[in-house]
Amino acid sequence: MFIVISGGSTTAEYLISMMLEQNHRITLIEEDRETIDHLADTLPPEVLIIEGDGTDSAVQLDAGVDDADLFVALMGHDETNLVACEIAMTAFNVPRCIANVNNPKNGRIFHEVGIEPVSSTELIARMVEEEAIVGDMRMVFSLREGDIVMVETKLPAKMRHKGGVRVADIPFSHDTQLIAVIRDDEFVMITGDTVLYPGETIIAATKSDAEEEFRNIIRHL
Repeated sequence: MFIVISGGSTTAEYLISMMLEQNHRITLIEEDRETIDHLADTLPPEVLIIEGDGTDSAVQLDAGVDDADLFVALMGHDETNLVACEIAMTAFNVPRCIANVNNPKNGRIFHEVGIEPVSSTELIARMVEEEAIVGDMRMVFSLREGDIVMVETKLPAKMRHKGGVRVADIPFSHDTQLIAVIRDDEFVMITGDTVLYPGETIIAATKSDAEEEFRNIIRHL
């Protein structure tokens, strides 16, 4: 699948990492030069970065939105994300658009025009209500209206495996995928041979109905 993402936030980095694991083709639109320089050093070379405004149809065309299967708007303002998605849908007939919504109350507006809104604020509020936030785990992104979530969590400071544990030896289900570990402020991709150590912060993607199992495994490392 070909995915175009507008907005080079930390969330975009997490999402791109997950999508590349699934062999999707990614193009990113970003207008801030400092952010572009950071992403160019961080992201794999197969990710094309287009400099420009994601609400500009000419920039979207340069990014190949006319061939995209999915457009994701992750810019800082709801209004900007709405406009970018509407251009992608109306000018380039993108079949599916997802937008980050900072104010959950705006979600209805996005739904009405056929855009899938994602609100971390709304999801976290629901998790608190369900007493689902445990320890240092927090939601960073969700897809398919919450069916798939990305979480950031800190491993226990006192793990049973004091010398660290190899990812391939952790009994995660097929519904959970570890993506990256943050070490010395660096974003390090996780493989089966990666060793995780006490107190490290990891990024994972999991189906929402597998979250509880994921939390239990993390607790008992």
